[in-house]
Amino acid sequence: MPVNLVEIVRAWALATLPYDKDDQVISAEVREMDVRALSRACHNWKTRLVQARPRNLHFSQSFTANPIAASRKDDLDSLLEKIAKGEDLTAHLSKRIKTVVEPSTKKIGHRKDLDFLLLEWEIHHLHISKDLEPSV
Repeated sequence: MPVNLVEIVRAWALATLPYDKDDQVISAEVREMDVRALSRACHNWKTRLVQARPRNLHFSQSFTANPIAASRKDDLDSLLEKIAKGEDLTAHLSKRIKTVVEPSTKKIGHRKDLDFLLLEWEIHHLHISKDLEPSV
C-alpha cells in the first residue's frame, strides 16, 4: 500500500496548528489550504516562538551606555536572566503569537499571524516586564 505523504503532512498540520477551531471563517480557511500553504503556516507559527535554551549575552557599548529608567531596570535584568538561563520566553512575546492563521482577505499589514520584524530582520522582539499574563 503506497504512502500518501501529502495527506500525512496535511493531517499533521491540521492537528498541529493552534487555530481557533470554533471560528467558522478561520476553520474553513485552514481546511481549504493546500499542503504547501499549511506547511508555510506551521513554519511561520513555529519560527515566531523562541526556543528555550541557554544563551550567551553580548552587549554593545550603546546598550550599556543607555540609561534605563530605574523602574524598568529590574524588569530588564529579570528578562536577561531568563534569556541567559534558557527559560521559556513565550510570555514575553506579543499576544498575537496565539494567532496562527488570518483570513486571506485581510490586508497583509493588518494580519496578526505575521511578525514583520521577524520576517524581514530575523529579530524576535520581547516585552520587558515581570508582570505578564500566563502563557496558554
